[in-house]
Amino acid sequence: MDIYLVRHGQTDHNLTGRFSGQADIPMNETGRSQIRSVKPYLEGITWDRVLSSPLIRAVETARILAPDKAPELCEWLKEMDFGTWTGKTWAEVEKSDPEGAKAYERDWKARVGGAESYYDVAGRVEEGIRNIVKETAPDAKILIAGHAASVVQITLTLLSLPKDSYWRWMPGQGTYALLQAFPSEDLFFYLGGWNLGRHV
Repeated sequence: MDIYLVRHGQTDHNLTGRFSGQADIPMNETGRSQIRSVKPYLEGITWDRVLSSPLIRAVETARILAPDKAPELCEWLKEMDFGTWTGKTWAEVEKSDPEGAKAYERDWKARVGGAESYYDVAGRVEEGIRNIVKETAPDAKILIAGHAASVVQITLTLLSLPKDSYWRWMPGQGTYALLQAFPSEDLFFYLGGWNLGRHV
């Protein structure tokens, strides 16, 4: 099984340092160019499944990379929900929710903005990807368009790495990762590549 993981390209929120969370923010033109730069590396692959977060920036990523296959929209692939922090910069969060900002600085796994914690995200993503692996043919090629949190947590889950290593695995926009497993009954995944492709 080959699983190709792509983080969506740049949005205006990324450009200005705002928490996008589950706001349906589209990619900007730089983001679309970043994803178009990935496409040549994936040409010629026949996708058995194409999965995407239902947020438009991920859906558009999937459609650019696999225009002939409608993506399966998966709620579990959504970005972390930042609640009241959504759309704000860190400086704005510090002003509007100083206690929440201090709690997050003490423990980055804390629940933020009255919404999700990183462990909440990790739980839903881990369950989602394990179900996909279980129900998909062991020799399948899968494209997954998601967000930083979901791309990293899929990687940590399938490589049996600790959740706390999240910040050591930051995926660049305009790159892809490849997780591979030999087709067998008990799939053992290894890292085929990380931050592959070309940055724009």
